[in-house]
Amino acid sequence: MTPKEWMEVCEWVSVRWPSTAWHAEQAVAYYQDLAEFDPVDVWAAVQQLYGRGTAFAPTGSQLLAAATDARRAAARPERQPLPASSTERMNWKDWTLKTYGREMSAQEVIEMKYQERLRVGIVRLQEVSDGD
Repeated sequence: MTPKEWMEVCEWVSVRWPSTAWHAEQAVAYYQDLAEFDPVDVWAAVQQLYGRGTAFAPTGSQLLAAATDARRAAARPERQPLPASSTERMNWKDWTLKTYGREMSAQEVIEMKYQERLRVGIVRLQEVSDGD
């Protein structure tokens, strides 16, 4: 976050919490705490804290915690929910049909994957020695 971007945050806070706006020393200290954060995370933190409806401007520790939470949330990929039971899982024939466009046995899938890996060089054929 640049000083200019931080000044925009400070102005935004002073407009929304006019009676409890930060003193200059606080703004400098908070900037030092948050300077390494992405501005998107800081804005998300400030807006999340504002959304709580508090009467006072956030403290440095509140901003730091909220910005850290925002960074973690942005870094975490969306997780697909697990099936509630095994009955919800797709059966083998449906899975191979969806994945490969045709019904296949487990042996056919294994053989196909092995051949693909041979083709791209991930797996190499090992020559069998005669015990020389």
